[in-house]
Amino acid sequence: LPLLIFALPLIICGLWIGFMAAILLISFGARVQTFVFILNWTFTPFCGVFFPIEILPLWGQIVSAALPMTYIFSALRHYILTGQYQVPLIAIGTLMAIGY
Repeated sequence: LPLLIFALPLIICGLWIGFMAAILLISFGARVQTFVFILNWTFTPFCGVFFPIEILPLWGQIVSAALPMTYIFSALRHYILTGQYQVPLIAIGTLMAIGY
């Protein structure tokens, strides 16, 4: 139950990535089909799913600061390590996800 706090913003992010992919497919057709399939994986290194973003180069950290998933995964990592919520990170990630 406590992890539902992290699930909602991630679901919202998944929705906007899906809508973005659908818009590309509708607009450009089969020409961008391969790009749409790899679109999700282009976000993975920059949102800190598998490793903290602090190990990225500076340009990668700038890109990751624009992604709401970065804040959610950082808050989730902190919760797993300490058992405490990072409410500011969750709020920033959620607001950015809703804003996108």
